Amino acid sequence: MGKCMWSYNTKTWSEVYVLLKLLSEAVLYGADADLQKNDNISYPVKKVGYYGTVLESSTGDEITYKRNSLLLLEKIQNAPEGSQTFENPEIESFLKDLGVDKLPADTSGITVVTSHSSDQNPTLRFKIKSQLSGPATLLNPSAKTNFIYEIENIVLSPNEIDNINSLEQIRHRIEAAKGNGATFRFIRTQENIFGLNMQLIDSHLPEIMGHLLLDYYSTTGPETIKHFLEMLNERNPCNFPSSSALNLYRLKVKQFLAEIAFGMMPSEPWDGSHDTTTGLIVIRDDGEVLCYHVYNHNEFEEYLLKNTGFATPGTTQWEYGKIYQEGNKFYIKLNLQIKFI
Repeated sequence: MGKCMWSYNTKTWSEVYVLLKLLSEAVLYGADADLQKNDNISYPVKKVGYYGTVLESSTGDEITYKRNSLLLLEKIQNAPEGSQTFENPEIESFLKDLGVDKLPADTSGITVVTSHSSDQNPTLRFKIKSQLSGPATLLNPSAKTNFIYEIENIVLSPNEIDNINSLEQIRHRIEAAKGNGATFRFIRTQENIFGLNMQLIDSHLPEIMGHLLLDYYSTTGPETIKHFLEMLNERNPCNFPSSSALNLYRLKVKQFLAEIAFGMMPSEPWDGSHDTTTGLIVIRDDGEVLCYHVYNHNEFEEYLLKNTGFATPGTTQWEYGKIYQEGNKFYIKLNLQIKFI
């Protein structure tokens, strides 16, 4: 009986691609706010750690690493559309020769050693987001990313609730309620920890995200967070000074996006601290590998704001989008999912 070949999804193979590309080039460049190479920010790559294996970018191996990285890039870009996993026997054989016996189903990214001296804190950690198989998701949906709104100034019978909930799109349900004089008021996040984590960034942040999310589900057109921030600024529901309102909304939302990118989870308590050794590697759709770290954090926040938007996940799985009644009050839940665009 033949040995089973490795079969992994594009996310795992993309992480391997980063490993091989960094070893072939021995340098990692920073990115600007438009995800273009910033030649003024670069990190020498002496070693790369991945899933317990540490490989060195030694002279003489660059061509071999480069050949295999290009081969893997082509495999990822040409992977069958919709396939969950695929095999890659050439790369598997090469990795096994390097001492990599298996790949993880999920990892926390890679580590890059930038110096041979242990006295210079040379180890940097990077999470990885790939554009090779389409736009990545920044914040995955779950029941813990539901936002709860009270529907005020309206009284609905059970039959009226059923009629509204039978409408196909959430936008139409919101429109139907508003057509009867209803207003929507953000109450809280379904997951208390998520709300508390956001409040560590700013006490207004849960309300701000609540307004942005309601606007998204209430309208058609652009899905970008930047677009909805401009809409929010016109209303200024937090009553920030009008001269600085847009900058304040932008600042708080950019900080939120960055913390999500660096690992803040909706269901895990966060203490507001920052690991200065952690950054983010982005694989562009053309295979270029660039990074954001402490030295270009402002550019990273701008990149996130320019390149993220809302998405609508499945309503049945996460139980949101329908009007419901508790006591004599009416509510609706909306789900927050953030994707790269």
